[in-house]
Amino acid sequence: MDSVVLILCCILFILSAYTLVLFDRTLRQMYLSCFFAMASIVLYYFYFAGGEPFYFTVLYYGVVVGSAFIFAYFQKKWQK
Repeated sequence: MDSVVLILCCILFILSAYTLVLFDRTLRQMYLSCFFAMASIVLYYFYFAGGEPFYFTVLYYGVVVGSAFIFAYFQKKWQK
């Protein structure tokens, strides 16, 4: 069950970054992106409040930072 929650949190955060990069950045879409990101963070910390394995934390934040870098790269590439 821990792996399923971790995957769901990662997918929510990737959706957050994808929403910011792909769309026109209207206020509604920015709120949607904030909702995805906050849902990911709240779910992660609520579920793993008793303590999580260290590699889950590394994997989660690796996905967060990795998706930010990947979508920033694609945003520059798609704007050309």
